[in-house]
Amino acid sequence: GDDYIVAGTAGGSKTDPAWIHNVEAEPDVRVEIGTDGFDATASLVEDASERDRLWDDHVQALPWFADYPAQTGRVIPMVRIRRTA
Repeated sequence: GDDYIVAGTAGGSKTDPAWIHNVEAEPDVRVEIGTDGFDATASLVEDASERDRLWDDHVQALPWFADYPAQTGRVIPMVRIRRTA
């Protein structure tokens, strides 16, 4: 849909990126893409099947990310960003 989905890969690190904790603490965000800016709410995708579906879609679009789960030994968090205004 109109949401943005971001993977918390941390470049294949064994720990979640620091910004994941920021999203949990403060979900109200400002997104800037090119010259477009908008307010949004960011949230971790908690439902396992939805997270897996989004991860699979992510890997389909960016195949070089496929090895990250095995490399990191963790479940890569997926974050949904939804416009609020």
